[in-house]
Amino acid sequence: MDMEYISRHGVSLLLTQARGKIRIADNNGNHIRKPTTEGRNIKTNFIEWMITNEEVSDLAKIFLNENDKEELIKELKKVTVFIKDSKYATRESIKTTTEKLEKFIDFDIYKYTENFYSFEKEINSRIKIRITFKMGDYALAPHLFVLLPFEHPSLIIRNVLGVVKVGEALGSRCFGIWNPEKKDVIEIVKSLSCASDGHRDDLITLLLS
Repeated sequence: MDMEYISRHGVSLLLTQARGKIRIADNNGNHIRKPTTEGRNIKTNFIEWMITNEEVSDLAKIFLNENDKEELIKELKKVTVFIKDSKYATRESIKTTTEKLEKFIDFDIYKYTENFYSFEKEINSRIKIRITFKMGDYALAPHLFVLLPFEHPSLIIRNVLGVVKVGEALGSRCFGIWNPEKKDVIEIVKSLSCASDGHRDDLITLLLS
């Protein structure tokens, strides 16, 4: 199974990877290192899906009708304030001390911290949106995340044996099946379009295609 697969039957999200675009996070943003053995189906866990514009567009194309998409495009054209223009759309590393902490072999050890800001929103159904900025080859680029609570009624967690019950370990070949509501898709698309004018324009183009 691909990391994610979007169809009219729902969105399948593979949960076996500790690194990558789909991970399991707790409500503090910490990631589960070994999802199949250390991860459990508990209400404080989320599926953290780093979503692309193309995938956002696929959600809209599959779960919205033509009239919905036309109305959504009109709403997107009204978005004129963008997160990338905020003073908080930054990311920087800081050397926290000018004195070395200690020595390891013949290396001096210094401590660095990274300052960045996370733009977060909880839509009406309690699905969360997160937008952060990471350095690309030459510039900061927004990264878009949809966070699905494990306890969300539209999400089912399964593994090779079947449905994973509340409190159980996720187990082998675990994945989530999300059946999004139309209103959630609309809210997600509108929220993610606020990342930048480029994201908004790309989404409009994709929805028109």
